[in-house]
Amino acid sequence: MNWKKILAREWLIFLGCICAGLILILIVSIILVANNKNVDGAIIALMAVPFCVVYLSRLVFLFRNSITWAIKTVKGDKSKTSGVADAVIIDAPSLIEAKTQKEKHFKISVAVILWLILLGFIVTALIFSYQNRPSDIVQPAQSTPQPESQSPDFTTLAPVATPLLNRSLPNGTLIQNFIESGSGKLTVENGTSSDAEIRLKSIDESYIFYIQGNHDVVVENVPDGNYQVLYESGEDWDDLSKDFTRNQSFFEFNDSLNFQTTQTEESDGTHEETTIYTLTLHPVLNGNAEKHSISKAEFGR
Repeated sequence: MNWKKILAREWLIFLGCICAGLILILIVSIILVANNKNVDGAIIALMAVPFCVVYLSRLVFLFRNSITWAIKTVKGDKSKTSGVADAVIIDAPSLIEAKTQKEKHFKISVAVILWLILLGFIVTALIFSYQNRPSDIVQPAQSTPQPESQSPDFTTLAPVATPLLNRSLPNGTLIQNFIESGSGKLTVENGTSSDAEIRLKSIDESYIFYIQGNHDVVVENVPDGNYQVLYESGEDWDDLSKDFTRNQSFFEFNDSLNFQTTQTEESDGTHEETTIYTLTLHPVLNGNAEKHSISKAEFGR
């Protein structure tokens, strides 16, 4: 019986098992990395433990058989030297036993490899199931307390787009009427695109009305008196504050308007003469009414 061939075959089977285990560990590690899983030392150690146990038991088996076969070989050689032929016949295995041992070792090797592959797949499935297991612990949201002396920082919040309002009053809406009634007449022409609030102010009277952009308003029954004309132009009229919310501008005409009503006696009777003015909020050719900008405080005085 050629013991060297048997030992060589057994050692090749042992090395093949080691290579199969390392290749399986490498494949599992590549799969975990491809799926964005952390491959740390604990996982590798967990996968390597069963392989190490099998390899160690296989190694002990090989060393034991190697020593046994070496002893039998030495005994066989001594028996041949001393001429005792029956010792060799007793110690050496027969051809049938050698064939049986060969088949037995082959079956064991195949079984070990299959069990290693199966065990590797089981470990891989356990690792994947652990990595993909949903967490049962919900971490509470932690908020960073703001110091009392500092206001919260909202600079990182995205601004919410709010549609601009463009509220307006009907053209010619009366906001404040005269106390008394007169005979004067005033026409205001607004050739701009902005609405405006017009104020006629005298010592005793105050008349306020609303004019829309690109519209005209005729004010009748103006009492006699000297009136200063002020107006505010803007966008989006707010009824609550009675003011525009955007693009506010305040103006005052340089010259006041003097409304006078006179009566003359004629042969055919008494005639009444009234004052009629026309003001434009937009520039016109050959216009004689100049204006200047004022503050909001001056407009509301």
